Amino acid sequence: MSKDNLIIKTKIEEKDMYNFLKHYAFSGLRGIFLITISCLGFTMFLRFYAYTGINMYTVLWLLIALNIFITPITLKKKAKRTIRLQPAYKEPFEYIFNKDGFSLKQNKSADDYKWEDIYKVEQSKEVVLIYFDKKTAIFIPRAVLGEKEKTLKEYFKKYLTPKQYKIKL
Repeated sequence: MSKDNLIIKTKIEEKDMYNFLKHYAFSGLRGIFLITISCLGFTMFLRFYAYTGINMYTVLWLLIALNIFITPITLKKKAKRTIRLQPAYKEPFEYIFNKDGFSLKQNKSADDYKWEDIYKVEQSKEVVLIYFDKKTAIFIPRAVLGEKEKTLKEYFKKYLTPKQYKIKL
């Protein structure tokens, strides 16, 4: 291995999976729609409750409003189930970044990706997401990056176009 490689080792935990799912659920148009519909539901619930009391429409609007609170609960359950049932998350991952791209290793298997394979890179407060298309992504928990985060961002800046990385450098 070259000294120019950036090696990041991590085991994906339930909280990391939850943070990834939360970012996916609340970002972009899906997130805007969820928040808008929940706010609309809360407003309509108050309006119907004030004028008609409790009835079918009031309950319906309350359920729509509660969606903003129900979604994180369902995401927590999904994260727990995914970590428990998917064998890939039982073992640690090793990400090796270099001038050619990066490798994702686990046990004896490895997948190699070129920089051209990357559709885009995003970050949230908790994770760095590397997308290969609009829906397929891998993620690295930011908590494990520490001082390596700056180096990782330098790789993105050097090998990706500004359109591909949507992170603060």
